[in-house]
Amino acid sequence: MLYDIEADKKLRADLKTERVRLLGKMAEAAKKGENTRKPEGKPERFFHCGSVGEDGELNGSENLH
Repeated sequence: MLYDIEADKKLRADLKTERVRLLGKMAEAAKKGENTRKPEGKPERFFHCGSVGEDGELNGSENLH
């Protein structure tokens, strides 16, 4: 079978439980005054007519503005 909806539901529930657990640990650490850091985002990429591939590379160099 290629896709099992019941297995998918279980995996999604497991991920949600893990996400809640991790967020709780982070909140508890912040309350205790432990070192925290802000989430780091990926650099924004701009695609143009000359962009190659889905990753936005242009002639092997980063296509960042």
